[in-house]
Amino acid sequence: MSTDGRLEGGLRAESTSDDQKPQVPVFLQNPDGTFAEGVPPGYKEKTPPQSPRGMASWWDESLADEFEQIYSRHEKLFLSLLLMQLIIEVTFNVMYVFYAKYSMQEVAEVYRHFPEKTLWIMFWVMFGFELAFCVVYYTFGFLAIAKNRPSYYRYFSNIALVGILSQVLLAYMNKFNLLVFFLRLMAYIYAKFLRNLLQSVLLLPAMQPPLA
Repeated sequence: MSTDGRLEGGLRAESTSDDQKPQVPVFLQNPDGTFAEGVPPGYKEKTPPQSPRGMASWWDESLADEFEQIYSRHEKLFLSLLLMQLIIEVTFNVMYVFYAKYSMQEVAEVYRHFPEKTLWIMFWVMFGFELAFCVVYYTFGFLAIAKNRPSYYRYFSNIALVGILSQVLLAYMNKFNLLVFFLRLMAYIYAKFLRNLLQSVLLLPAMQPPLA
């Protein structure tokens, strides 16, 4: 075989091997630090991998069950906290009314420039507001557990925050209770935690409503 024939065959083989090489894009860095992509003729981007929601058939049952168990366990703890707090608050309110005379004597020693009648009016007004707050507080607390919606936990946490601040105001009428303050603070933190946990559960594909 002549030299020209061997040269032509080598060039043809090299050309064939170049054609068989996978065509990939080339990334060039511009002087300003940005990158530009150059693609060969006929190049098509690969189809991106399927999203996790599309591949959820193999994991949604186990993961969803695990999340539901975790949420159910914390929900029961939150319910126990509310029931314990309800019993304690009812007990303290009954004792507060029973010993109201002694409490007003202590308040009168501090606010001597107020008539006794005015102090009693302030006492019953603040006590009425406290009872009204407890009704709203526990109503939204039990509704959040029954409805299992993040919005109800948000409402309850906001109400609990108001209750925490109200304990500071009640201190002026000798009604500040450290235990009630601590329980409301715990309920506030737990409600925010359950709201975030419930939102995570609802984001699972198994919990998504079916498309129309």
